[in-house]
Amino acid sequence: MKSSLIKKLSFLGGIVLLLETPACDARQGEEQSISGLFVHHSIDERYRGGHISTQYAGDINGDGFPDIVIRSGKSGPSEIAWYRNPLAADASQKSGWEKTTIAADAYPSGPKSSGTGLALHDVDGDGRLDIITGAGVEGVGKGLFWWRCPEDVVAGKWARFLIAPPDESTGEEYAPHDILIADIDQDGVEDIVIGGSSNQGVYWLRIPSDPTKAGEWRLQPVGGPRGSAFAGTDVGDIDGDGRLDIVRSDTWYRAVGPVEQPRWQAHLYGLVTVPPSNVVLYDVDRDGRLDIVVASGHNPSGGEVYWYKSSSDPTRPWWPKKIVHGLAAPENLVVFEGPDGRVEVITAELDFKNRKRKERAVVWFSSATSGEEWDGVVLYKGKNFHMMRAADLDNDGDLDFYAASFEEKNGYAHVDWFENIAEYGAKGLGAK
Repeated sequence: MKSSLIKKLSFLGGIVLLLETPACDARQGEEQSISGLFVHHSIDERYRGGHISTQYAGDINGDGFPDIVIRSGKSGPSEIAWYRNPLAADASQKSGWEKTTIAADAYPSGPKSSGTGLALHDVDGDGRLDIITGAGVEGVGKGLFWWRCPEDVVAGKWARFLIAPPDESTGEEYAPHDILIADIDQDGVEDIVIGGSSNQGVYWLRIPSDPTKAGEWRLQPVGGPRGSAFAGTDVGDIDGDGRLDIVRSDTWYRAVGPVEQPRWQAHLYGLVTVPPSNVVLYDVDRDGRLDIVVASGHNPSGGEVYWYKSSSDPTRPWWPKKIVHGLAAPENLVVFEGPDGRVEVITAELDFKNRKRKERAVVWFSSATSGEEWDGVVLYKGKNFHMMRAADLDNDGDLDFYAASFEEKNGYAHVDWFENIAEYGAKGLGAK
């Protein structure tokens, strides 16, 4: 990483000090080069739908370029919507993303009315990406739903189908923090994994032959909350037996028993000081075993990013290694492989409880020493971001980054993307 290009971070007693002026200040509506590495672009600078809880990239209209789907909730008239990628029509048009509403006024009010989980997947096998999301839609209450993409993605109506209603007997709302697509039973057909937050559990589901019938879906329990669990879910072969395991917050679940109908053994991988909000499985130290990278996004002043080193026996406690401490609610985590095999971690401060702060930062950490030492740089400062993700939005062969926000103090939320102009992160993506 060319550290001379941008201001470095200084570490004192484990606390991050952001030095001097930022590499890039947030100025409304402007495209800005971030010291030769990224260019910041606005997708929607003045979003009026309340908090944007999550976003996901996928080619909705079939033009070969990833579009952006968002869902909002809690603080205003919420919706599910998608933004058309303008680069398909004009490679120089980095802004000008046209928004199409899928569902307006989508969720009921209340502190638990919206999860952050959203995924894009061709649920019905018609070749178009559908939307899977939890919580309430169109006033029907809480639960897990999928939305079928119409042939006309602009004027057509997205049909809504119930997957699972909330379970009043257990309090399970099926409004997940995370939704992932993975072949859990190894039958060659992708399944759905959902991971809740706080007291909500982890489940997986096969997609039935007729997904439009709610009664055809079967929730397969993986496990409930343990330890200091909050949120963050990922899928990968943790124990090296060729089967997919699941990690959620501070616990990993080992797949055992029949491949077609696994049972799950729960293991606490470590005693975390602050419950994680974001979790990514990634082989940080290049020893052939998946490690666990976590961010604690609900700590407003002592937010941490750690990685936990696996061993030959992953059922034993894992060894924690600090990347950074002292960020303001870093509820964002992207991990990928950079040049020369470096491990790159990007996080961003959310800090939604202190909207007057101007110094909220997007921070990049890089390690050339298998995770033992980390260099840090500030990429961007000024806006809050939530659930940042990565995708090649401009189809140039490297990873770009995109994120949205909770409301800023001016009453607007925003959607942004960071164009990669330095060809960093062309492979090895882990982003949750």
